[in-house]
Amino acid sequence: MLLDICKTHRQRYGYLIRQKRIALGMTQKRLIEKTNHAISIRSYIALENGKVLQDMENYDLLFAILHIQYNYECDLDSKLEPLLSKLFHGWNTYDKVLCEACYKKLIQMLTPYQRYSWEAAMITCCQILQRNLNNEIELSAQEYDWFLSFYLAFPNTIQSILATVLYSYQYNFPHDSQKLHHLLKQFPMLAHPDSVRNCITFALHQTNIEHNDLLAWKQLQKFKKLAWKDKNWTALFDIYHWLCLISADINVPEFDTLQLTCEQLLNEHDIPLERRSTYYFNLSIVYHRKKDYKTEERYLQAFLKERKHALLPFLFWYIHNQRLQNKPIDTILVKNYQIDDCSEQLQHLWKFYELLPNAEAKIAQQYLMKTCLPILSTLAVEFQIVFLHELQLLIIKTRNYKDLLLYMKYLKL
Repeated sequence: MLLDICKTHRQRYGYLIRQKRIALGMTQKRLIEKTNHAISIRSYIALENGKVLQDMENYDLLFAILHIQYNYECDLDSKLEPLLSKLFHGWNTYDKVLCEACYKKLIQMLTPYQRYSWEAAMITCCQILQRNLNNEIELSAQEYDWFLSFYLAFPNTIQSILATVLYSYQYNFPHDSQKLHHLLKQFPMLAHPDSVRNCITFALHQTNIEHNDLLAWKQLQKFKKLAWKDKNWTALFDIYHWLCLISADINVPEFDTLQLTCEQLLNEHDIPLERRSTYYFNLSIVYHRKKDYKTEERYLQAFLKERKHALLPFLFWYIHNQRLQNKPIDTILVKNYQIDDCSEQLQHLWKFYELLPNAEAKIAQQYLMKTCLPILSTLAVEFQIVFLHELQLLIIKTRNYKDLLLYMKYLKL
């Protein structure tokens, strides 16, 4: 017997139908043929894009063809809503304990209905996000792609959380600027922040990708008032942190006051480790640009003291800081670092430093030009600058100035 499906669920299942069709390797045209053209291609395309079809039989027909199971047993939305609201609050107050409890409860409530397609997708979503609460466990590329395929089928609360989770993954790893731009179009709550976490992500995008400091400043000021009102200290610290970075970029006198507020919040409140370490690293960059390398070193040391994973990118930067102060790097190089959790590219770059203490300058320079240079062409300019300085130091001994010209031309510096 055909039962009614509410409009929200019809829209939700439209997205699931699309993903199931793609997973089966079926074209839209082929799927329409399987329905004996009971649905027009125009109506079907509209369904995949979130439009609601009025004829309920179309959904039952597509469910049968694609083996999609719909939960006619009960509507879970009203039961999930209070938990989703708590989760959203925990997410925006950086309360990992509350988020963990909410994800566990959501999975527990959904598990009796895991034979149904949407409920199964929600369980997978909650499991990945629960695991991602531990900042040392990053999203995998497969999980990132899976979320991009299914996010529209999830409630707005989950979509809002995913907006920052997916942006952070893309920003920290592939760092494809086109995809970062596209994420703001895909997630309206990023382009027009609906919460403090998405406001921070918006500020990151505007300052570092769009270079629109004024727009970021205005949004941060708006959420700063809300954070003070809610006594959301971690969010407030993040907001002052970003205002501090922007003020340093645009050289306004507020920098010192904003930095002082950040330090006070650090001293007076229990700010999570990952927020502190991000602040330390970003402040080191501020002082690097000011050419205050001694203060930069202090913040880098504070950062490295708390950082337990993916150390290599930051070790390169720390070595660069020591070089700029004409300090020896022997004590850094003799330590054993866990580098297996970084990419092979970065591990090959680190071998240059493993080679450096024992090899002749000529051999080290050859390794830099033959092995490191092609890798550096695929990495951010900051890495290229670090190794440019290493090359300049080697050339003092080798007198091979031709390599300097080749390095600059190859990387278009």
